[in-house]
Amino acid sequence: MRAPTPPHHPMRRPLAVMLTLAASSALLAAVGAGVSAASSSVTHRTVRTYTVRGHSTKTTRLTYPNALQYAGESHHCAVRLLEPGAGQMRILVTTSALGGSECLVKVKNTGSTPHRFVVTATTTYPVQG
Repeated sequence: MRAPTPPHHPMRRPLAVMLTLAASSALLAAVGAGVSAASSSVTHRTVRTYTVRGHSTKTTRLTYPNALQYAGESHHCAVRLLEPGAGQMRILVTTSALGGSECLVKVKNTGSTPHRFVVTATTTYPVQG
């Protein structure tokens, strides 16, 4: 036998609906603000995968896309070591080079087998209005 359900207060349902609508509209406003902020800048990426032999060091240079073409642009250089073998590799240098138009990465492999790594060069600049 099922227990009887308590009577509902007549104002609870409209209050819950109003709170749900308020939360939904606040969420949509936040998402809309995020979209407008994200569309005010442009991002370009160049991604390359490299292999470094065992017991050696590899230095790579990856050109930033659209480097030094727009006012207010920023650059970011990122390195990701791929598994397996990421524990046998060390990132020695990650910096910008050649006046800020290249991403310079130096990786050392301490293991005996070749391993791979990925370099991502990112350029972000504001939309030119």
